[in-house]
Amino acid sequence: MKNKKITIHWLLSFLILSIPILSSPHLNEGWELFLMPHFLRNFFSYVLMLLFFFVHYYVLFPKLYHPKKWTQYTVALIISCLLIFYLPQFLFSIENNIHPPLSTNSPPGNIFFRLIYFNHGIFFQYIAVWLLSLFLKLEERLQITTQQKLTAELNFLKAKINPHFLFNTLNNIYALALLKAEETPDSILKLSQLTRYVVTESESHTVLLSKEIEQIENFIALQKLRISDKTKVNYKVIGNIESQKIAPLLFINYIENAFKYGVSTEKPSHINIEIEVSDFNVNLAVENTIVVNREQLQTKNTQEGMNNNLKRLKILYPEKFNLQIIEENNTYCCKLYIDLS
Repeated sequence: MKNKKITIHWLLSFLILSIPILSSPHLNEGWELFLMPHFLRNFFSYVLMLLFFFVHYYVLFPKLYHPKKWTQYTVALIISCLLIFYLPQFLFSIENNIHPPLSTNSPPGNIFFRLIYFNHGIFFQYIAVWLLSLFLKLEERLQITTQQKLTAELNFLKAKINPHFLFNTLNNIYALALLKAEETPDSILKLSQLTRYVVTESESHTVLLSKEIEQIENFIALQKLRISDKTKVNYKVIGNIESQKIAPLLFINYIENAFKYGVSTEKPSHINIEIEVSDFNVNLAVENTIVVNREQLQTKNTQEGMNNNLKRLKILYPEKFNLQIIEENNTYCCKLYIDLS
């Protein structure tokens, strides 16, 4: 947004300062044009107009554009307008006698109306510059407000995601500790790494895809601790994961649901997880056998988790992702495509 603003300001400066040059009837005079008092007066008016644009953008709007300061804001606009109108006339017209002297018999008010008549074009251009400055500043304020709202919403969604699966994993390790299993120390190490990642990296806008996948593997390893031989877990990563970046914790929810609803101790079941990475996109496919009834599958917590993840996707990758949920033949399949370009 900063680069865009700089570009707009440069283009606007060029446009405003080129108007008196391109509209001058003496354009073919070349550099001598800049020695003509009539041209200098016009050019100075546009310099003041450009100066007004930046003063309004960076000073008047931030400090005075507020319901409690409408009077000061209006006075500042009027003073700016009068300066753009009359300062060039005072500095150039009087000094160089560009216009024939006014009749001494003319009422003083005639001077005001003659200057207004002469500068009516400048007046409308002043209004246009003011409206443009106002529009750009209001648009910037709207973008900042929108970004702050999205950031707050993302932080809220992350706060709801983070404790959820950490508490589940802690329960698994607690069960292992009670059994004094050999896997307990390694599991605690994996949980420590996963916890550190959730607490620290989740605050980042993006992380290396390789880091995200490393923590997914830790998560899968921890989930395997609680399943029996009845459930077969197949996990595969295809493509180069080192150079891509992705928003953190987007895949965990879908993988966790597979372990939550696709694990059985009584009948055979399977969980297939595949992550495929190409030049500028990543595909996640998670498939599991449905071993619970529909009521259990559509619990409030599950739906809330899926909805929160979908909201994050819409905020982080608008128009750049595709999510498909397919349920058929007693199999639940989630396919997520994200364009990372």
